[in-house]
Amino acid sequence: MPSHYDVLPDLAFGHHPVHGIVAANPKNLAASTWMLRGFDFHPVPDQPTLYALARPEP
Repeated sequence: MPSHYDVLPDLAFGHHPVHGIVAANPKNLAASTWMLRGFDFHPVPDQPTLYALARPEP
């Protein structure tokens, strides 16, 4: 039977009321972090797996 960790997505995207467009990296994968930074996402303080888009377009 898979563990809870095995069923988490590598990345999940959504909208946050304060930070706008965000991406979660629930497995904290280095490749996902690298990709998010390449697409101009930056880490959200005090949220180790949450990244916000630096300049969201309207």
